[in-house]
Amino acid sequence: LTKINHALAVGGIPYQQLVVEEYLGISIDRFALVDFNGIIALVDAMGGVTVDIDESFFLLGTTFEPGTRTLTGLEALRYSRYRGGPDGDFGRIRRQQQVLRALVQQASAEDPMALVRDMLPQVEKHVRTDLTPVEMVALGLHFRASCTEETLVTMNLEGGVATFYDPLYAVNLSYVVVDDAEMRRKVAELLAG
Repeated sequence: LTKINHALAVGGIPYQQLVVEEYLGISIDRFALVDFNGIIALVDAMGGVTVDIDESFFLLGTTFEPGTRTLTGLEALRYSRYRGGPDGDFGRIRRQQQVLRALVQQASAEDPMALVRDMLPQVEKHVRTDLTPVEMVALGLHFRASCTEETLVTMNLEGGVATFYDPLYAVNLSYVVVDDAEMRRKVAELLAG
């Protein structure tokens, strides 16, 4: 028993893909992996990302106060990684999705070809994908009108929180335990969309 996201550290992208496919009962045909420095580079290349902050917190030298704020790449990474509030990891997921939505909104106003041309050199050493630049542009053009902040659907697998011994790290870790029915329902909803 170990966390699903540990698969990347254990066996790289192929193993992470296999674990997710097995767990969700789906086939993953393409992937993109962006590391933390890639988030910083992407946000900075876009001139920052504007989010509405709803709670005050301090993390690694950065103070986040409630209100609308344009974050630098480093601030956006810190904001989306924070899990110290009352909602813990669930708050972190919400903030990550909020930053993603804001980036989608900003990118939807741009020309996909120019975005790939201008952004790829900034982030390419922080991104691993099996998509070619031509495929990225084609995806951007195809979904440009339909993928907006309002139409972007994000889902969470809801579950209970429990603590288990993790053999990979040899410590007790907090897990979100998801009921099989919840997982099947969310997968069906994802595939129907």
